[in-house]
Formats: sequence, structure tokens, C-alpha cells
Amino acid sequence: MATSKLSLKLMVHWKSNKVVYAEIGKDVVDFLFNLLGLPLATVVRLLKKENMVGCIANLYGSAENLSDDYILPNQSKDSILNPNSTDCIAKVPLLLPKPTVAVNRNALEGRYAAKDGRVGFPKQSFRAIETSCVSYQTREEGYVKGMVSYMLLDDLTVMPMTTVSIISALKKFNIKDVSALVEEDVDLGFNEGVELLGASMQSTTVLSDVFL
Repeated sequence: MATSKLSLKLMVHWKSNKVVYAEIGKDVVDFLFNLLGLPLATVVRLLKKENMVGCIANLYGSAENLSDDYILPNQSKDSILNPNSTDCIAKVPLLLPKPTVAVNRNALEGRYAAKDGRVGFPKQSFRAIETSCVSYQTREEGYVKGMVSYMLLDDLTVMPMTTVSIISALKKFNIKDVSALVEEDVDLGFNEGVELLGASMQSTTVLSDVFL
């Protein structure tokens, strides 16, 4: 399982000790959107059957509302919103191990067999799988485009970072002076990722709950 950590730049309102917004990169957006594709059994295992209420719907809505201009050409929003477990998934760090398939070629009767020898596939079918997944190893990874700064709100709403989005976030807290904000750099690793996933099922102040 991946052990890499991602970085977030929190803008904290020091008087209320709440996260106003976080400046994040493509890697964090990819990670967050990938949470929507986690199999239910994996979610239950990671959260140890915690109650699943909160603002996860905001994350879903963010993916739904994000312009296609920010989605990689080899991805679609449908792969986030309606994930198919049989598709090649976007490679995103943390939480999930990279999928691996161990297969040996068996020329006998033109079939391919798994290492235990019990399951075979026609050559044509296996070639189709190889063809559909070959770019998985070489293409740009994740869901959204890089070279763009994204904004993450405390309730996990995600959007491209613009002057308008910053002003909107400040107005939400009735902040008129940016000196009321304190910048804090934090890391998002496996433990924080699981905690964030759990908080998203229960809270609408996820970043504040996890990092402050």
C-alpha cells in the first residue's frame, strides 16, 4: 500500500479556529474524487463500521459540477460518479493498494490461465483486456488536470481556485481582513485519509475536524 503523503495549505480563521479553505493540487483532488469509487466493503473496513452521515454528498456534487475543461482527456466524470469495478481505475495514492493481476500464458488450447491454473480466457478476450489497460501504465494518472490550483472548503466542496472563489469563502466567514487568516501546511497520509473519509460521513467541517 502506498505510503506517500500529500500536502494541503490550510487558511485558518484564527478567531474561530476553523478552516476557511485549503489550497490543494491535482493530487489531493484525485484522492478525494477517488473516495467516491471506493467499494462499499472497503469503506466499511477502513472506517470500522462508523456511521456514514455528513458531507460526502458535497464531494459527489463537486465532481458532478466541475467543468469538463478540468478533466483529463482520458477520463470522464462518469468514471467518478458511476464507477464500474470492471474498468481500469485511475491510479491514485493512499487507501487502496494498486490493483495487480498475476497471469501466466498457457498456449494449450489457445487459452490463458491464472497461476492456479483454474481459470482460462480465450486469447482474443485477453488481448482486449491488455489493449484497454495498456495506457493505464503510461498515461497521466488521476482524474483532473494538473497545472491548476484547486480550492477545498471545510465541507469538502472542491472547485478551481479563482479570485471569485476566494472572496466567496471569505464572505462565508464574514472576513474582511486577510490578516485574520493563518496559513498552515499539513500532510495527508494514510491515517489522515482514513480519518477524513470517516469525518466526511459524519461532519460538515471535515478539514477542521481532521487537521485542527
